[in-house]
Amino acid sequence: MTTTLADGAVLPTWDDSTAYDRVYHVSQAGRGASDTNPGTLERPFASIGRAAELLEPGGKVVIHAGIYRETVSPARGGDSSSRMIAFEAAPGELVTVTGADVWRPQWRRSEGWRAPDGIESTRHPVMMADLPAGCFGDYNPFRIRNAYLYLDQYGLKS
Repeated sequence: MTTTLADGAVLPTWDDSTAYDRVYHVSQAGRGASDTNPGTLERPFASIGRAAELLEPGGKVVIHAGIYRETVSPARGGDSSSRMIAFEAAPGELVTVTGADVWRPQWRRSEGWRAPDGIESTRHPVMMADLPAGCFGDYNPFRIRNAYLYLDQYGLKS
């Protein structure tokens, strides 16, 4: 089976024929899991990122059950179909990799925002919560005033 690109070219693909010579294990729930461990089944890493730093062509990472809240950026990729890198869930184990953090805010009733007529009631109030500034790193898109307001204020709207 081949896949054809929009320009008519055939997308080059290959089957993984790697005989993996190095296997790292990651298990955040594993007893004694730590990123200072050697990444063996008995002494696994706690994060996928640590394994991704060390992984070389011909190596594989087996990830055990859990929710991993991290961004995974392998330091290297494979160099051929017989020397690939791989990340896989341990057989029969549920693994979720997400960059999302858990957010458990202090919810409060809004003092200014209103739902459309007829929706808000004491049973269904408009609620709000604050996002910590640290969620955004160096750029917070919510701190920028709406350009439309400035255009209107200075008569620049057409």
